[in-house]
Amino acid sequence: MYTPPDYDVASAKEYPVIYMHDGQNLFDAKTSYAGEWGIDEVMDSLINKGITPSIVVGINNSAERIREYKPYDSDKYGKSLADEYLQFIAKDLKPFIDSVYKTKSDALNTIIAGLPLKFPGVYLVDTKKMFEEHSPHGIIGNETLLEHVHPTIYGYSLMSETFYMSLKQHKIIVPDLQSEIMLEQLQHEMPITIVDSMRGTYQIMLLKENWPFNQPKTIDLNKLNSFEAKLAVSLIYQKTNWITAMRAQIEHYSKLNDQANTL
Repeated sequence: MYTPPDYDVASAKEYPVIYMHDGQNLFDAKTSYAGEWGIDEVMDSLINKGITPSIVVGINNSAERIREYKPYDSDKYGKSLADEYLQFIAKDLKPFIDSVYKTKSDALNTIIAGLPLKFPGVYLVDTKKMFEEHSPHGIIGNETLLEHVHPTIYGYSLMSETFYMSLKQHKIIVPDLQSEIMLEQLQHEMPITIVDSMRGTYQIMLLKENWPFNQPKTIDLNKLNSFEAKLAVSLIYQKTNWITAMRAQIEHYSKLNDQANTL
């Protein structure tokens, strides 16, 4: 672990955090595999040259180093553990560091917000503000997002409206006013099929079976028999793609003379 020379627990100053692999090699020759990398000396030198002071967190490698760093399975090393390793960093390590040290946990958003000031033709689309404006008491919740990261259908409609309004504002597109529809009409007529809805429901169910929810399984996806359910499960497990699934629905509903679902 490295903290900048001016780090002070009594100060209100916050710092960006750099997470680095092979933590044994970063700071100490006694723990390194093939010589210390001198990260603490490098950081001090860069700070003296004017770089923004940062905290550095070294993540020690384990006996499963190769499997944790490889994002794919291999015959030589076996099943990849990269997903589990990333889950540990995102859900265990980073929240702990943010709770103990004076970190800029929202630093990425600050960087993104500053990009339009640096680069012409780059525009900020503030979907967070849009979500807050359409949430009870301005607090973003399950109306727009599930598990804090997965937009609902309502959330997706707000996102599309935010991007569309930004494109208009910056004159990137010139809308056809005769064919333009309002947000309320979009939400009412959004072309979400039965299969789309079922896929979303099943996907959320699978997400909630895992950490941090650990909810019991409510549906056995292998025992679903309807046409729509089977197609939704095929999409979840990537046995088919979305375009193929849409074509299958058109063919299925056309044979049933179901014009509403065919369209």
